[in-house]
Amino acid sequence: MPLTRPAEKTGFDPEQDRRIEIRMGVKKEALILVVKNPYAHDLKYSEAGELLTTKKDSQRHGYGLKSIERTAERYFGEVLTDGKGRVFTLTVILNLPQMTAQNSSSGLCGSGRK
Repeated sequence: MPLTRPAEKTGFDPEQDRRIEIRMGVKKEALILVVKNPYAHDLKYSEAGELLTTKKDSQRHGYGLKSIERTAERYFGEVLTDGKGRVFTLTVILNLPQMTAQNSSSGLCGSGRK
């Protein structure tokens, strides 16, 4: 089910499509999350190829993707980004067997009793 964001958040004219599409599923022992978000401005990249925030106050923004990438690494997954056709697509893949083993060893799964 698409979510709708205010026009000031996406930079789109109110008459244009501003829906965010979120899909999640399991495929071959991996949890896959795909988020598609339309954008109006040009994407900016660092010299190293990292996606940069386009917000005016860049010192206080741009941490979300880095946080998602760290979480994916913790569970032996990966994060893919794409900006084709004025739609930003974020794909997060998490290895379910690794997540289960990681959570079991940290006490996050089961009843909490040892």
